[in-house]
Amino acid sequence: TRRRIVLRVLRSDASHLLAFVGLRRSIVDMEELLREDFDVETEIARILAQATTSETKDRKARPRASEVAEALRNALKSTKDARDEAKDLLVETEKEASRMAKEHAALTEQLRASMVQVATRTEKLDSRLGRVGRAANRLGGKLQIVNQEQTMAEEMAEMLVHLRGFGMPDALQALPPLFADESRCKEAARLANKLREIAEDLVAEPKEKKLHVNAQTNRGEVDFETPFSLAVAAENVQTYCYKLETTILGRFEDALQEKEYQTMRDCIDTLQELDAKDAAVQRYISSRPVFLDVPSRLGAEETPPAMGEEVVEQQNSGTIGVAKRRTERVSEAQKKLRRYYDDLLTTMKDEAVTTEEVFPLPAEVMTTLIQRLLEQQVQSTLDSLLIAESGELQDSRYQMMLILMAYKETIDLASALQELSDPDTDMVRIADSLFGGFREHYLQYETELLEEIGAKQFSLKGTGSARYRGSLVGGETERFHRVSVQDLKQVVDWAKDAIDRCMEIFKLHQALLAHNVLEILTVLLKLTASYLNERLQYALQSCESGSKAISRNRLKTEHDMDFPTHFSKKAEALVNEVAEPLLVAVNNTGECMETLHNYLQEVVTPVVKASSATHSQCRHAFADFIHSMEESVLLALKTGATACSTLLDKVLFFEQRKEDFTPSRRTEMDILEPSQACYSCMHVFIEIRRSAQSLLGEKNGTSFTTEVSLRLHGVLMGHIKRYYFNMAGAVQLKRDTSEYLRTMRELGIEQVISMYETLATIANLLLVGPDIIPTVMESIKLPHEDLMLYLQLRNDYKSVKALLSQSGHIGT
Repeated sequence: TRRRIVLRVLRSDASHLLAFVGLRRSIVDMEELLREDFDVETEIARILAQATTSETKDRKARPRASEVAEALRNALKSTKDARDEAKDLLVETEKEASRMAKEHAALTEQLRASMVQVATRTEKLDSRLGRVGRAANRLGGKLQIVNQEQTMAEEMAEMLVHLRGFGMPDALQALPPLFADESRCKEAARLANKLREIAEDLVAEPKEKKLHVNAQTNRGEVDFETPFSLAVAAENVQTYCYKLETTILGRFEDALQEKEYQTMRDCIDTLQELDAKDAAVQRYISSRPVFLDVPSRLGAEETPPAMGEEVVEQQNSGTIGVAKRRTERVSEAQKKLRRYYDDLLTTMKDEAVTTEEVFPLPAEVMTTLIQRLLEQQVQSTLDSLLIAESGELQDSRYQMMLILMAYKETIDLASALQELSDPDTDMVRIADSLFGGFREHYLQYETELLEEIGAKQFSLKGTGSARYRGSLVGGETERFHRVSVQDLKQVVDWAKDAIDRCMEIFKLHQALLAHNVLEILTVLLKLTASYLNERLQYALQSCESGSKAISRNRLKTEHDMDFPTHFSKKAEALVNEVAEPLLVAVNNTGECMETLHNYLQEVVTPVVKASSATHSQCRHAFADFIHSMEESVLLALKTGATACSTLLDKVLFFEQRKEDFTPSRRTEMDILEPSQACYSCMHVFIEIRRSAQSLLGEKNGTSFTTEVSLRLHGVLMGHIKRYYFNMAGAVQLKRDTSEYLRTMRELGIEQVISMYETLATIANLLLVGPDIIPTVMESIKLPHEDLMLYLQLRNDYKSVKALLSQSGHIGT
């Protein structure tokens, strides 16, 4: 307030005051006016002094300085007076606030004490109310028990009155009105059932007692002293209940015939009072038309016939015709079975409508009805469909296909019937249990059938090796002696079907599924290994017998200028006889192994991967199979390479002439071409390489060709030792070895090229002059004794030996 007053006065005369004194700092420092030790007179004198000594030139403003100073003095004085008054008012206010705070604290303390008292009294009141409530509950419970006991006593007295009536020997001839009135059957049934329970409980006492009744009923006091026998009463009540139940059941059957649903429901209610509802349900189920003819509704004329003599006769027309006929038979059986199941489903839907109208709990009745339908009617139908009269399978494949079809259709029927029954009862599992007997022996059936199919598909149709060798001489291996990829694929296709059947039949039994798949795979691998090993043995026999069957007459060819053209066709025929059967067998074996690998990855693994142990067993079984087959194939290829080298040796032996290496009419300058034996050998070798590359692939074909070329090197080293050489013959040998080396260089294998270069240097040993022989011998990487054996093949060996002895290169 003081600040506002001073500022208002200063603003009114600011233009004059600022004109002759510099009062900016006075305005900024106006806060000093509020200090306690501020002296108004001193401050005014200071301002006037500044005004008189100011350098301003405004003379008109000076007279106003004293007026402003006076006004300022008055304002400051008023402000000081107001400040003093405010201090006094503040002191009075603080005193009043302190007094009020004390009064408020006292009031608060009083309220807190009152609240504590209220809470304590409330707790005591709650405790008392709780005790009162508990006492009231106990009292109410006792009153309720008393009422119940009173009611039970009244009911017991009334029951004893009725029981006394049944206690007389002739009670059933003169029944009380309640029990004789047919319109009150439900009430009579309820009362009779209670009487039966009471009589049975009383008769169960260790000693028969005489009863004397004196009770108060709702009809007044009943007082009688005449004794009666409880045993007679119990027997009469039981007889009455039995007669009443029989009567109600008869009435229920009559109403069932007339389709009087309301009467049937009333009968069910009455029977329920007698605890005989199940009897009505059983009577109802047994009267259903679907159970009247227990044999299959398919009938004898509609039951699909077993694959008997007709199929056996068709086997002569080929496997495809039999398979087609088998599929057609299964399709016919499926149509008839599906039509029959559709009729059953329609009937059950109609029964569901009836049970809904009649029975208080229709779902339970339908559950019992459907369960009996599956266990009796469907089971009988399946037996007539799947089992021949003799009890033996007429055709294993047809039977397995038929079982799978029947299983699928039966499970579909159970799934449809599930909607009509109690959800807690699994109809699919009940239907699945119908095939429990077959499931127990399934693995045996499946593996035996797979072995049977494999044995038929892989069976040899020849009679022995003699016939086989005869076909080899004819130039063509019999088809059924070869490894047939198509035959294996047919067996694998059946193995796929076997796993499909296993997955379907064991889909509710996952614990057995993986084990069965492992067994099927094991049988398939065993069959395939036996088949492939057997056919590889046949191929080896073909290869060995073909190489042994080569004779001089087979290789005889006119020596003319067009010899290479003529012999190329003969070389192809020779390779087809000796090498190609084995190469084809190895190639088809590889395809068979690839087929089985695909079967493992695409069919077996998705089924067994959930079971890590079984999955591991499957992989180990297949790995053992692959390892065994690789060893068999490797052994077969080595044997085949040996047979091919034998063929090449025979070609060299039969085609090579002594005159080729000891010519009498030709000189060294006349020898320009390789010998006919060299041409023949290289043609056969090139044909072997071509067949290997074509049938085994580039990598495996090169390996096989390398193995043959290494064996051929040994053959050539031995072949040279069969002849003696003059100078022209040595030139011929040099020409032949150069041709061998040229051919081998086309393979591009350093090991083979090095060996054939050594072979060419041996030709140099027979060709050079005696004085150069020591130098040539030092360049050949062969033992000295072996080189001497080749050196002895020279016609001039005696003179060469003498010369070498004189020079000290050999001993005497």
